[in-house]
Amino acid sequence: MKEGDELAAQIHLDAELLAQVKACLEETGFATVEAFVHFCVENEKELKVRRDAEEKALAERLRGLGYLE
Repeated sequence: MKEGDELAAQIHLDAELLAQVKACLEETGFATVEAFVHFCVENEKELKVRRDAEEKALAERLRGLGYLE
């Protein structure tokens, strides 16, 4: 992403979740809560794309075997 393309937004985390995130910062080496949250969101997006592709491939395979129409 080029500088200036970024949209700013704020999220609110309850105190317990924020404490857990801060603990993860120390363990993972992320410098800020924002960097950690950004990484988590990007990772989840990638996982969803992968899961969707796997589900599509499985459905096609089951359709080919005659289990799905």
